[in-house]
Amino acid sequence: MRESERSCMRRARRFMPAGAVLCMMLCTWLCQGPRAAAAPTGEQVLEASLLHRQIALTGLKVYSRERSAWLPLRPPTTRVLVVNLWSRTCPPCLAELPEFADLVAAWKQKDKAGVQFLFIADPPEQTSAADVASFWTTPFVDELAGRCQGQGTRMPHGSRSSCLIRLPDVDPLRTESDELTRAIGSETRPLTLLVDDQGTIRQVFAGALAGRGPQLNSAIERLLGAVRSRATPSARRSGS
Repeated sequence: MRESERSCMRRARRFMPAGAVLCMMLCTWLCQGPRAAAAPTGEQVLEASLLHRQIALTGLKVYSRERSAWLPLRPPTTRVLVVNLWSRTCPPCLAELPEFADLVAAWKQKDKAGVQFLFIADPPEQTSAADVASFWTTPFVDELAGRCQGQGTRMPHGSRSSCLIRLPDVDPLRTESDELTRAIGSETRPLTLLVDDQGTIRQVFAGALAGRGPQLNSAIERLLGAVRSRATPSARRSGS
C-alpha cells in the first residue's frame, strides 16, 4: 500500500463511529479528492447516519376517515413499514404524494398484509390536527406556474385557483410532540424510511421522491424478501 493510501485510511478511521456506510462515502472523497469525486451531500450523509438505527413509533395518532376522528395508532403487524414524514407547509412533500398514491395502490393489490404505509405529519407545530384532517379530506394545494403539472385537477378554491391532488388511500397520522424529530436528529422533510419487523431502519430516502418511485418500490421488495427469508428458518424450527 502506498503511503498516500495509508494516510487516506488513517484519516478515514476517524469517521468509523458514524457507521460503515458513511465511512466508505467519506473515505472515497478523501482518497480521490474533491476534484475527482464530489463531497457527500447533506441528504446522503443523513441517509447513511440513519441506517440500522432503531425507531420507536409511539405516541402517534391516526385520523380515521371513516369515523372523522383522531385515534391512537394500533401497533403495526406487517413485516415492512414505509414511513413517510411530511408537512403541510412543505411543497416537495405535497408534490410527491400522487406518486405515493400509485405505490400504495399497487402494494394493496400485491401484498396488503406484508407492507404498511404510514404518512406522518411532523413536526406538530407546522401541521395541526385540524389541518391534517382537512387536507386529507380535500387535498388542495396552491397551483404552481398556473397549472397542476399533471398531478391533479385545477379548480377554484376560495378566492384563488388551486390543484386538487391525488393522495394515498390510507388514513394519515400525526405526531403530538417533537419526540420523533429528536429521535431522527433531523427536520429534513420529506423523509421516507423503510423499517423492518424488528423496528430497524433498513433504507432511507431523504428529500423528495421526485421520480424515484421505482427505486423505492424495488427497495420495498428487497426488504420484504429479506424479512421473509429470515423468518422462514424460525417457522421451520417451531413446526418441527
